[in-house]
Amino acid sequence: MEETNKILLNSQRLPDNVNVDTQIQFDLQNSNKPIPLNDIDTTVSQFEQFEKERKESSIYRFYGVVKPVISNPIFNDNIKIYEDENNNIKTKDILSSAIFEKDGWIGYYNDEPDEDAFQFNDNKSALCDFYPFDPGYDRLKMLDSDNKQNYLLKILYPHSNKDIVLVKNNSGKSLKDGVPVIEQFNVESNGSLYVGFRTAMNHGLNAGDRIQLLNFIDLTSSNELKLTTKYFRVFRTGNQNNNNKLRSFVIEINPLDINFTLGVSSVKRVVKDKPSQYYVRRYKSITVDNKDYFWKEKELVLFDDTYEHSVDNPNGLRGVLFMDIDRKHIPKKYIWLANLVGKQYFADVNKKVEEKAKIL
Repeated sequence: MEETNKILLNSQRLPDNVNVDTQIQFDLQNSNKPIPLNDIDTTVSQFEQFEKERKESSIYRFYGVVKPVISNPIFNDNIKIYEDENNNIKTKDILSSAIFEKDGWIGYYNDEPDEDAFQFNDNKSALCDFYPFDPGYDRLKMLDSDNKQNYLLKILYPHSNKDIVLVKNNSGKSLKDGVPVIEQFNVESNGSLYVGFRTAMNHGLNAGDRIQLLNFIDLTSSNELKLTTKYFRVFRTGNQNNNNKLRSFVIEINPLDINFTLGVSSVKRVVKDKPSQYYVRRYKSITVDNKDYFWKEKELVLFDDTYEHSVDNPNGLRGVLFMDIDRKHIPKKYIWLANLVGKQYFADVNKKVEEKAKIL
């Protein structure tokens, strides 16, 4: 008998019942292949891997937020100003009924299939293409179509950290003591009552984060909350109406069991069992001859160090690249004197750096 053939016995055990051999063909197949245990020997931390790749990367990503100063949601009649192929300035009336909003841009859909004109800062028009009013898409680029700067990107570097007071108080509490709480509210969810707090600044919390409650009042009879030794989970962010999520959060504590003191009570996010530190990071720009330097696309930052300049770096050593540029209009005797003085100066600087390195 083959291994795929099995004998089944009758289910009834009676004298008049005789077992009958019944053979059934079956085959065991599995399309999923389990991974051998020896192929997984380490656990990778997503955060640590991100930090490692970020430090090793030579690519910088700049984030920004465009905040409109003026909005016109009523969509009044507008005028399109464009330039034709003969460099003649022309206009076209756009009725309010033909103005729409798309992805945050306000404009219109082209309805002229044979239109030769093209709008400033935009590609050639085509039927059913969406045209935003100025400022258009190209305004997000560093350089406009006329090669003029749309933005000035100031070169900044971390200079120092500063502690500030967000809510006035007589207890000497500041941002280093955590994000201050300015309001307490109640939230009802699934028949249970929870306490919520509003902060004076964005708290940076998400549902499930652990936090430390500092200088809150435990109203239970025997300090059951253990506020000084226990961390708490964020139930969700937002207020009673699930709004203001950036500055409000809810935890699973009965509102009758806790209270806060304005300007004194604060919260800290806990990461890897350590409460976070809060401070204001101060930045400075490179200043030469009382002028701030701005970065421009396709340009390098190069300045004459004979002018008075300021680049503070109080937290560590700083690497500087000096370049000698031959100036034809300067007499050679002055260049010789400058090189002589500079050589001795840099020799003294290198000596001090080496001595400091030995101490470290």
